[in-house]
Amino acid sequence: MQTCEYCLKIENLTVAYGKRVALENINLHLSKGEFHAVVGPNGGGKTTLVKAILGLIKPLSGNIMIFGKPQKEYLKENTIGYLPQTHSTNISRVPLKVIDVVLMGCMGYRGLTGYRKDVIKRVEKIMDMLEVLDRRNNLFDDLSGGLKQRVLIARALVSNPELLIMDEPTVGLDVKAQKDFYTLIKKLREQLNITIIMVSHDVGFVFEYADTVVCVNKRVHLHTKHKDELPKDFFNRLYGYDVKFVDHRHGDPDA
Repeated sequence: MQTCEYCLKIENLTVAYGKRVALENINLHLSKGEFHAVVGPNGGGKTTLVKAILGLIKPLSGNIMIFGKPQKEYLKENTIGYLPQTHSTNISRVPLKVIDVVLMGCMGYRGLTGYRKDVIKRVEKIMDMLEVLDRRNNLFDDLSGGLKQRVLIARALVSNPELLIMDEPTVGLDVKAQKDFYTLIKKLREQLNITIIMVSHDVGFVFEYADTVVCVNKRVHLHTKHKDELPKDFFNRLYGYDVKFVDHRHGDPDA
């Protein structure tokens, strides 16, 4: 049986909200097992692209293949780990413990007498990997922003997905917390052998940590692994205004 090299193949994808075209003729191939970042201006279609991959919106045209299978077929048999933009705020309105939040990710594995032992074992393994196991009985709302994101990632991973998609997960985090977050993502990818797609606004960080950077503004304007390949005025043209590229390399006193 031939294995699939790609986690995602998108061909001629167009998505519209009424008469407004949000994505136009998107073609994108993303390799399996890598960390892919999606950047672009606000309103450029990044979140729409994520929703199309997840099957949350119906495109006007085009095809999406996930790990070699048609999207609908794949989603019937598999779960994609997903961390949306504002879920942390919604959960904070309810006084839940950290362990309760993580267990939301495996509700389908609950029987009449509770969760199976193998499910609990996996939950604890993921929480330990994300360094939140010792917070299992803390109230979720009492955690810092960085720890909340770790808990929500744990919830997205306990169903054992092949693909994890995150939409702007570092918003509100300071520079140190962002660096810690990206280091954690690298560890997760290596230890769990998963593919990660992350929407981000921080171009400097993603070019340091991501294997592939996809620039989206209605269309895919660039698909690259090296910032050195960028034309000098590329981001000015993509965003429509001056953009300063900030390099976050470790050990750089000016970073």
